[in-house]
Amino acid sequence: MLLACVGTPDSGGSAAPDDSTAEGLDVAGDWLDVDSGLYVIKNETWRYQAFEDTWSDDEIMSYDNALGYVIAQNDPDHEPNAALFSRYDFKAVDGFWNYCHSTDEAQSAEVAEAASAPADCAWIELIPSI
Repeated sequence: MLLACVGTPDSGGSAAPDDSTAEGLDVAGDWLDVDSGLYVIKNETWRYQAFEDTWSDDEIMSYDNALGYVIAQNDPDHEPNAALFSRYDFKAVDGFWNYCHSTDEAQSAEVAEAASAPADCAWIELIPSI
């Protein structure tokens, strides 16, 4: 079962909260990673700079802040897994959001939801963008 959450998109990134009392996706905001990757995450889209001049806009189907995951349908131009489904797991570590792209090749949102972060996942720290 997918848990669809509704809220107002966050306009900017902020460090991970001490508790999740705000409406909307906890990890919403504008972010950088340590490799200068760019992310614009809203309640409706998980947008990231896939390559230097190429953005991928994955449409968020559902999310669960308590369990720390997002289910999204991949951008139709996201090769080689166009229009398949992704699961992004997220968690707060030392006051900052970290995420793991657990899968990007699920055949349905339900299959993506059933996936989980692999034990050897390389968690990526999100740094608030100024």
